[in-house]
Amino acid sequence: LYYPNLYTSKGLTAIIHNNNEIPLIDSKAFYFAPGYTHNLVWTKSVSTYLEPPYTSCTNIIGDDMKALYDAYNGVEYSYSQTVCYELCKQTYIYMKCQCISSLILTIQKLLINNQLIHVNMCSIYPTLTQMMCAYSAMNNFTYDLKAQSQLCKQCQQECEITTYTSQITSSTDSLADDGLKTLIEQTIMKYRELPQNWTNNWQTYIDNSYLQLQICPQSEFVHHYKQEPSLSWTDVISSVGGQTAL
Repeated sequence: LYYPNLYTSKGLTAIIHNNNEIPLIDSKAFYFAPGYTHNLVWTKSVSTYLEPPYTSCTNIIGDDMKALYDAYNGVEYSYSQTVCYELCKQTYIYMKCQCISSLILTIQKLLINNQLIHVNMCSIYPTLTQMMCAYSAMNNFTYDLKAQSQLCKQCQQECEITTYTSQITSSTDSLADDGLKTLIEQTIMKYRELPQNWTNNWQTYIDNSYLQLQICPQSEFVHHYKQEPSLSWTDVISSVGGQTAL
């Protein structure tokens, strides 16, 4: 389970991501409804870009991003432009409202005036003042290009981007069989009582509450795309030397 997650409807939430990529559930996840058999087929590609001075890409993790990642024990996440922009936006909101309103990250610290400070989520109690302020600041930030250029100048594209392309199909095959029925009866009854009409309607309960998800790669190969310089520094120096008769 990941937090925060805005969606509380029945079903399964799943996301495919690289091990060094923070899972952004609410913006990149798939949602699977019960009563279906779902098939998710994926392919993976990795794009590597030239580092400065050839491009403006970056792998640098700032202090605010590092503070965010430190909350996830035992993992080493890499720089993310999406995360950087979210931290940038929340910094803007905090400067306006003294609270944050992030829906995709559990942010506890922000870098304000070059200092990491603890921040709190905007509250709806006892009034909606904080939330209304955050909502207004969020909208203003979208159109405030000057603030974006000042606060988000470090949010450049990653030098390596891993992309998963997914195809999903679903069918309404019934999942109710005697094996699953027995498993449910042996496990659920340890914690709660089964419905009174379970004996006669167990197939309906299973189809309304369970799903099957099959995940498999479309290919065992990973597609790599690598950017290369058209001229190396040696080529440049040789060209200059040749033209100047050195």
